[in-house]
Amino acid sequence: MENTMIDPFLQSAQMVLSQVINVSTNPGEAKVEENDFYKQSISIKISIKGELNGDVVLAMEEGVAIHIVERMMGGMKVLQINDMEKSAISELGNMISGNASMLLYNQGIKVDITPPQILEEGIRYGSGQAVNVPLCLDGIGRMQMMLSLI
Repeated sequence: MENTMIDPFLQSAQMVLSQVINVSTNPGEAKVEENDFYKQSISIKISIKGELNGDVVLAMEEGVAIHIVERMMGGMKVLQINDMEKSAISELGNMISGNASMLLYNQGIKVDITPPQILEEGIRYGSGQAVNVPLCLDGIGRMQMMLSLI
């Protein structure tokens, strides 16, 4: 997968995470790995359709998701991930993918995104390979951004 496909999602993630939860994001090394979307506790999948097709998955452990949701909700204490918290994480994925689709459009690549889907832990989604980009969120933890686009 070319950097021209990865960079809009990476730029969007950094921008949205900075604006929405006020956190610096340091990307790790992108690696091509098996499409293991099922390994993390909380995973959000958004499908991409158009001149690029595939999936973008944001995956994280529950503790990371709790910190993110607390920041999204202005510091409100969150004890566990329920439906409202899943909705907040889904919306974060929606914002990242939506902004990335605009960046792709500015490069002349037209895509649409589907509504976010929560992936259940322990169920394998997809097959083949994906580019896995770890995102270190300062003071929060790590999120995985997995891109499987053609």
